[in-house]
Amino acid sequence: MNKKIIQNFLYQALYQMSTLLFPMITIPIVSKALGSEGVGTYNYIGSIVSYFVMVAGLGLSNYGIREIAAVKENQEDRSKRFWELETLNLLLTLLTIFAFLLFSFTVDNQKLYLLSGISIVAVLFDITWFFYGIEDFKKITIINFIIKAGTCFSIILFVHSIDDLATYFIIQSSGILLANLSLWLFIPRKIQLTKISLTHVVSHFVPAARFFMGKISVVLYTTLNKSLLGILGTVTLVGLYTNSMMLISISVTMISVLDNVLMPHMTKLFVSNKTEKMKEVLNKTVQIQLFFSILLFFGILLVTPSLVPWLFGSEFEYTKKLIPFLAVIVLVQPLGFSISRQYLIPMNKIKEYNKSVMYAGGLGVMINFALIPLFGVWGAVVASILSESVVTIYRVLELKKELNYSLDYMYVFKLALLGAVMLMVTRLLTNGLQETMLTSFFQVIVGTGIYLLGSLVWKINPIVHLKSR
Repeated sequence: MNKKIIQNFLYQALYQMSTLLFPMITIPIVSKALGSEGVGTYNYIGSIVSYFVMVAGLGLSNYGIREIAAVKENQEDRSKRFWELETLNLLLTLLTIFAFLLFSFTVDNQKLYLLSGISIVAVLFDITWFFYGIEDFKKITIINFIIKAGTCFSIILFVHSIDDLATYFIIQSSGILLANLSLWLFIPRKIQLTKISLTHVVSHFVPAARFFMGKISVVLYTTLNKSLLGILGTVTLVGLYTNSMMLISISVTMISVLDNVLMPHMTKLFVSNKTEKMKEVLNKTVQIQLFFSILLFFGILLVTPSLVPWLFGSEFEYTKKLIPFLAVIVLVQPLGFSISRQYLIPMNKIKEYNKSVMYAGGLGVMINFALIPLFGVWGAVVASILSESVVTIYRVLELKKELNYSLDYMYVFKLALLGAVMLMVTRLLTNGLQETMLTSFFQVIVGTGIYLLGSLVWKINPIVHLKSR
């Protein structure tokens, strides 16, 4: 991997570390201050508002990266493409805001919906796709780190009880808006004002909409379960499910650092017709991600009993039962992300990408509607696991068909065996310790040490192998 990729990886790694550090500070505060009902209300309303955010953003988060990456070397073409895409974003977001305001008159808790709706306004100014496209990860990392730190301190200062729920909405939504606005400070150095035509603006709608179709399907199996839990169940169930998924989401985000870094690079390789090089990079990435996915899967199983009491509080004790099952997602989702962001999207295989998420979306809807009324939060858990598995299995089969690519199953087996040994040994060493933060920290240090040492002795550590090449 070249110097630019390594540098961008380090920036993204720093950013993802902040996504782990700050939640570890705020989750206990928010969980204990708002309780399962408050957390559930925030996430239920957030799930509804996210549909409007999705429509406003269309498919620009992925389409924009690919389009900018393809012309990033030419400032005139880059500027023209940027203004075309941003104008399309402006038109769509303004229409969505109007629709949301009409919708807000039909719901209870109108004030909370409007506060959450600030995140729709934030889409107006969201140009992260541009900076990802030109592979400038430094600015995204620094700005997001500062905003996350500010959000964290604001929560510490102002969120103390369920009465502060509206304040929590303001802090979270305003943080998103401020982060997006801040990136515009650097735009004058990257692009120039240029004349564009409405015809060219509109021409981006259909290809971006292809990404949007996939986006809808993703929402069907990642967000709809929260909405249905609130509609068919209670907001308390939403709170239990959301907090359980939070650990999973943080873990997946950490593992998937390389995907954001490599997507524009892989697009460039595809444009240069270097398919074999793409396959080589993908293979290295998958090995690294499997290494950490398996570590985090067994790590979650290890620390959940000691972590839930101090991180979430007594109201969320039931999440001890949910998290170990949801941890399966840590194994399958990063692999699916890698294939989509490093193969399907760079090679413009949007049809295959959409199929994978449409199948999962359809399955997720059916399972959620069938099981949530009968089994509550467990219905959402089953839907999430099966939907994510379908996405990844489809993409693996597609990759195998197109590039004759196959996973190294012996490598996976060795990592799984090492993870199981790590889990059992660390459990024995920490058996009887109190359910405290210190115990969780000790388990993480011991477990990670055993896993890394074992991988070196068994010669299956992909980082060492990468450096030796």
